[in-house]
Amino acid sequence: LSRLLAVDQEGILYIGTTKGRTLSERLADFRITVLPGYKGSGHIAGRKYNKLPNLQKAFPQSTLAFSIRPCDDPPAEESKAIRDYINNFGEKPPLNSM
Repeated sequence: LSRLLAVDQEGILYIGTTKGRTLSERLADFRITVLPGYKGSGHIAGRKYNKLPNLQKAFPQSTLAFSIRPCDDPPAEESKAIRDYINNFGEKPPLNSM
């Protein structure tokens, strides 16, 4: 992904945590949210993905992958990962809202 300051070779679209839910529940939230015709509130990254048809063309659902990083303090780790991404690329990942 071409970003403001550099190319993101990993193609990171979203950085997030499970926020008190299980990992399987959070992943299911995303998968349900990106289903055609889904109208609920669902997962924020899924909602943003649905609103960006060019992103869907560049990154079809069948190509999306999830990377899991266990940690002791998920909210702090999420904030740090997003800050690091912004420092490296000049902007947040495209599906992040904060």
